[in-house]
Amino acid sequence: MKLKFLCMELSGTGGTETVLVKVLNQLCEHHKIELILTNAPPQQNFLTKLDPRIQISICSGKINKPLTITKKFLLASADTCFVSLSPKMIKLGAKIRSIFKRKYKIISWIHFSLDDQDMFNAKTTVPLADGHLAISSTIKEQLLSYGVPDEKISLIFNPIDPIATSIPTSNSPLPKFFYAGRVILVKSIILCKILYNVLPVSH
Repeated sequence: MKLKFLCMELSGTGGTETVLVKVLNQLCEHHKIELILTNAPPQQNFLTKLDPRIQISICSGKINKPLTITKKFLLASADTCFVSLSPKMIKLGAKIRSIFKRKYKIISWIHFSLDDQDMFNAKTTVPLADGHLAISSTIKEQLLSYGVPDEKISLIFNPIDPIATSIPTSNSPLPKFFYAGRVILVKSIILCKILYNVLPVSH
């Protein structure tokens, strides 16, 4: 199978780039992979970490960009699957497929909350994909609320590198926790309650 990953406006230093390197390097062992970027990232060091077998296409320019991406869809064979990190590319790919009777598949792989943005109407774009990779339970719930059938959603989370470590004994100093990432109020309250119940409280 040919897998073509569609990405928009990457900086080159974010978490999405880290995930792409891990996932694409693994997938290229069994599939023909192409990474299609709709901008030239300011920082491109992450591209050097990709397996040499992965084809990298950078579309730039107001005129060249839409023409190049449209051509990618038009020339795609039936055994091609577009994995889109961009809802706009999902909508474009679905329109071209419908008009020109193409047979390729489209999978969404969104890396941000669909409800917490106003750049596009997620309810009318994302469901156009044939399947969905959800990196969090929140995104899966949002997809379900848009009418996407549960069987079309795969909850996969993001890959991590396992690290061997040990749990401190009860005689050790209390551990300190540091959280870095997007904070949602409800989840933060739940997390605080869990930590309050687990960790001893000194008076």
